[in-house]
Amino acid sequence: MKCLQHILKLVFLLAMMVRCGGSPDSLALTGTPSQNGTAALEALEEIDSLMWKQPDSALTVILKYAASPEADSLGEFEGHYCQMLIAELLYKNYYEQSNREELLKAVDYFDSIVAADGYKTNSRRDAPRASAKNVQNIAFLDARAHYINGVGFYERGDVVNACAEYLRTLEIMEEHFEEKELVGHKARFMSLTYGHLGEIFSEQFMMESAITCFENALVYCKIEPTSPIGISKILYRIGKQYDMMNEIGNANSYYSQALENLTSTDNMVYRDIIASKALCDYKAGGAAKASLDELRHILSSVDTEQELLNRYFTIGVIFFHDSNYDSALYYFETVFANKENVNLQTVAACYLCNVYDSIKEFGKADVCARFLVDHKKWEGENKALVSKLENMFKTYMDQKQHKEAEEMRKKSIRKTIVIIVPIAIVVALSIIVLAKQRSRNLLKKQQEEADRLLGKTEKEHEKELRRLQAEAEQQLADAAELYAAFLEEPVCVRINGLVRDLHITTRKPYSHYHISLDEDTIAQLSEVVTVHYGELKPALQCLYPSIGHEDMLLCYLYLLGLNNKQIAVLRQRDYSTVRKQAKELMGKLRIDKTVREYVLGVAGIATC
Repeated sequence: MKCLQHILKLVFLLAMMVRCGGSPDSLALTGTPSQNGTAALEALEEIDSLMWKQPDSALTVILKYAASPEADSLGEFEGHYCQMLIAELLYKNYYEQSNREELLKAVDYFDSIVAADGYKTNSRRDAPRASAKNVQNIAFLDARAHYINGVGFYERGDVVNACAEYLRTLEIMEEHFEEKELVGHKARFMSLTYGHLGEIFSEQFMMESAITCFENALVYCKIEPTSPIGISKILYRIGKQYDMMNEIGNANSYYSQALENLTSTDNMVYRDIIASKALCDYKAGGAAKASLDELRHILSSVDTEQELLNRYFTIGVIFFHDSNYDSALYYFETVFANKENVNLQTVAACYLCNVYDSIKEFGKADVCARFLVDHKKWEGENKALVSKLENMFKTYMDQKQHKEAEEMRKKSIRKTIVIIVPIAIVVALSIIVLAKQRSRNLLKKQQEEADRLLGKTEKEHEKELRRLQAEAEQQLADAAELYAAFLEEPVCVRINGLVRDLHITTRKPYSHYHISLDEDTIAQLSEVVTVHYGELKPALQCLYPSIGHEDMLLCYLYLLGLNNKQIAVLRQRDYSTVRKQAKELMGKLRIDKTVREYVLGVAGIATC
């Protein structure tokens, strides 16, 4: 535990560490420190870096720094940055947020810098870069300020504002950083933010929303683990949501994955997983004795009174459902007698009411019933809170999907232009070449014949141009008609129908969509491609004679117009695996374009 003396010292120093009056050495709204603030900024950045590795040591360092003479000359930027670090370090060291007013000022301040630098309207690449080292991190600082502000709201019981701040944090990160940039500290930060949202939704029994958040947290935690057991903790939380939904099979699957990813069993996460899995196994039809043996085994390793009560409660539930009311009564009464955790007391009281009724102890049942009445939240209040949270999360998800769809639309337009413009250029050059050739032939004729036949020649020239244009248009139409017929084949319609309306992101595992191609469908697709585009396979084999079945199937799916995300879902593979396969095939074919572009070109679709 940290010394109380340090915390009192910290609180005393909070008012001294911010200069908000726009002093000569303060930061202007360009996101760059003054000359006098450079040393202070470097010191704060070192503390920031240490915080991600050793938060307890970082808190000690910032307390020491706050007491030093350097802290008296902090500029505006450095002061707000310092307050944000203090709030983060208090949270990471399990202290309540004591610099609330200063943090709220820091949130507004970083918001103003982001807006002034043009991040929100012109994207981060158009922002002024007076100091690239610092300006490129302003958006990240802004997101962190909103995140830790959300922590402060949550500590004060304001769930709605906490949720709003976490969602705002995600919006800032997704607006200013591309997916490939979300690595290192940023990936870890995204995982923590989604994790906090998931916990809020889980507490309100919004299991589906919680699962969505925890799945996103898992994606980023795999990029940069939040802790040595971070992945297991998230898998466990996902399993708990399925457990709450009574989807025992899914819950057990995630509990097993959580155990597989644990490198140590000497921690509470391991014991939580064992306890939940034991109860889950019992619900699935397992023997009560086996589950109780598992729970009794981990009782000897409990660290805290609260953990002991949680284990007792789980044991009581198994005894209750096994109709062993005497044993259940012992464990539930022990939990109910402890007043430190009202939520645990409440659920224990529910079970005790049933047990007391069963054994005719009606007086004790009335005591528990009165407790439940005194501590019951109004149903309407709960529904209003859940409805508000659901609307906030739905709005965020809708806006996110709209942005992704708009980006995909822009990319599609760019790809279409890349295909059409070269075709138009080729057609125009062909017409020009033919026209010049015709002109050279006419010049060989006698001058007097030229004057006499000029009118006739011009008409023939125009007719020839119209014919060439008609032929080019017919070729385009024939190719389009052939491709349309190909897409109308039943197997093509069926495959496209599987993924047409899916909103696919690389953050979700392929198994989330429960879609795959069977061998019969693959065989039918191969036959249809041969019927309509018989020249495709020989062309590929000419470039790569030993092309395999998987690579040929990838080409056929590209011919259907599918992208890598859709193919990953259909083939039940990771998105990165499909990208890697396409890149390797590109090298084997020795082509200077993507495999998809090459396949469409060979099939003549590029002339559509």
